[in-house]
Amino acid sequence: MFDITIYKIKDNNIVKVTKADKAIYNGNNAWTFYNYQSFDTTDIPKLDKSSTSLITVNDTLTQLIKLPSDEPKKLTFKELNKIIKTYESKGLNADKYKLIYYSKISVPLILIVMVIFLIPLSIDISRNYQYIKIASKSLTFSVLFWILQSICLSLGKNGVLTPILANFTSHLIFTFFGLYLITKKEKGL
Repeated sequence: MFDITIYKIKDNNIVKVTKADKAIYNGNNAWTFYNYQSFDTTDIPKLDKSSTSLITVNDTLTQLIKLPSDEPKKLTFKELNKIIKTYESKGLNADKYKLIYYSKISVPLILIVMVIFLIPLSIDISRNYQYIKIASKSLTFSVLFWILQSICLSLGKNGVLTPILANFTSHLIFTFFGLYLITKKEKGL
């Protein structure tokens, strides 16, 4: 690892900053830091310790190198869950990985949502047989679903919506609207 900065926080204040140009993993959580500097920032920031190389034990760095480094979208549920737990245990924001985790659940559910929503739109009993009107309505609402889904995911990536809401808001809206249309068709309205 290169250009490492480690912050030690106590009572919402940074009390120690450790920097190193390079770190090499030696095994058993042991790391060798090169150009190591430690700063005490409790009162007036000052250089506490400096060394050209220092061997130390660091569990956090060991956990970080054991995380899968592939593209997050290609990771399995188990790998994503491991990354999320590691980030949360260190107090880091894991929303990016939660968004991907929930999208692996929400994307297959889109088929069910679209069936619930599009069936009442496509069942139109009339003597005119307006297939183009039915197809255009279905296509229009499908595009609206994808636009809403994209907006929600964008808001989730920016932190406005939680990852679970970002993935399932459009599902809920279109499912409830589809169920409303089904009950309306059953009553003959």
